[in-house]
Amino acid sequence: MIHPTAIVSSGAKIGKNVEIGPYAVIEDNVEIGDNCFIDCQTKICKFTTIGSNTRIYKNAIVGEDPQDHRMVPNTESYTIIGSNVVIREYVTVHRSPTPGAITKVGDGCMLMAFVHIAHDVKLGNNVTIANHSILSGHIEVGNNVVISGHVMIHQFCRIGDMAMVTPGTKIRQDVPPYVLLSDNGKVAGLNIVGLRRSGMTAAERSGLKKTLKTFYFKGLNFSNAAKEMENADFTNQYTDKFCEFMTSSKRGVLSADPEVLAAAMRGAEDEEE
Repeated sequence: MIHPTAIVSSGAKIGKNVEIGPYAVIEDNVEIGDNCFIDCQTKICKFTTIGSNTRIYKNAIVGEDPQDHRMVPNTESYTIIGSNVVIREYVTVHRSPTPGAITKVGDGCMLMAFVHIAHDVKLGNNVTIANHSILSGHIEVGNNVVISGHVMIHQFCRIGDMAMVTPGTKIRQDVPPYVLLSDNGKVAGLNIVGLRRSGMTAAERSGLKKTLKTFYFKGLNFSNAAKEMENADFTNQYTDKFCEFMTSSKRGVLSADPEVLAAAMRGAEDEEE
């Protein structure tokens, strides 16, 4: 299953039923799990671990040195790719310039063509990132997030669970969990479709709507909004996570588009009824 033109280091560990295509390069200290597909002209760099059932397509580069002035050659930092991941053509995933640090892509993720994952990025499970999007260093992305194409995200930003980021958005602050962004990069409501698909109940979604109103409609700062939430009768595990995310932000959280958000909330309420 390894093409004769591929270069596979004797120090790499290759699992069972792994296919490695023509002119692929697998460096030393690489571990590839069972049932993986590594396409032609792909490079898997040192200190990279790839989980089982992952597919990496033509000309992708995984675990390469970061684009960072601090990088010292042969620094031992790590890239971890989960199981059941799809990495399409020309994707780049870079390891950290810091010894012992990790760049991580969780299980079940899909990175479409030309996506860039910079050093120290952490992607949760089941994250989808569409073509040409760029994640700068130290970004944290939660589970079940959808990032559309041509999105640019500033370093150290966070994207909360089940958020959906619209195409062409420039993200400079944290994106709250469970929300949908408008075309101008502001919070435009809950990601209702994604929340339903996740199995979230109508009561839990209702609690999140009320939470969103508390944080964005009452003129409170995030700390006071969180305090008001302590006495609310609609809280649940998702509202608690939303509050924790909002109050722990270091870069600040994206603001809302008031008219769009209000209309979206009214529409969501009508739809639930």
